[in-house]
Amino acid sequence: MSIKDRVKNEVQKIAAEGGAVEEKVVAFVKEDFRKTIADCEKRSVPVKQAAKDTLEGVEEGLKAAGHKAESTVSKTADTITSLTQEVAEKSLNTARTSADKAKDELNKAVEKSSGDLDNVEARIKEEMEKAHAVLNKQTESGKAKLSEVAAGVKEYAESKKNEWDQPVHDALNKVAESSKSHFQDLEKSSKEHGEKLMSHGKVKVSEWLGKLKEKVDHSA
Repeated sequence: MSIKDRVKNEVQKIAAEGGAVEEKVVAFVKEDFRKTIADCEKRSVPVKQAAKDTLEGVEEGLKAAGHKAESTVSKTADTITSLTQEVAEKSLNTARTSADKAKDELNKAVEKSSGDLDNVEARIKEEMEKAHAVLNKQTESGKAKLSEVAAGVKEYAESKKNEWDQPVHDALNKVAESSKSHFQDLEKSSKEHGEKLMSHGKVKVSEWLGKLKEKVDHSA
């Protein structure tokens, strides 16, 4: 079953039950789209298409149950955009934690090492560059997801511009534009941590030089 059909069927059931329909639909989409993003990564399905299909599924499911769709679709668009940022941040945090762990382990190894400065310097540089590369990879992956979701929302909004009132169309475009802010936040966060990693290498080499000097002074 396609993403759109699955979402449509579930939303139609939710709407048919009544009650706080919009709230229930948004809650369902939040959980469902989290799984959809993970599935897209496994099957190399474009997140852009998944975002558009999700919005279409919500619209069609609500209409099939006799409900208006505009407000709920706008909130759904906002939900999947925020969720995508959340997923991207979580991946980035995992990469940061791994990088910090590698940094701490390297610190311990350096403290115990009796090797020469050239070997220590090379190892610090190599390990920090590896951690930095993983951080960059997760950042680029997160940015790509945000861009694709924004593109999917914009494409959906464009397809509805002759059907819905301008305020609804504007609201959807505003949601798509909000991805730029999420995008920039993710990039800034990654850059700051990356700079800390790379400066760490320089600091540790400097510390090592100081300790070597101390050893020489004590043995003199």
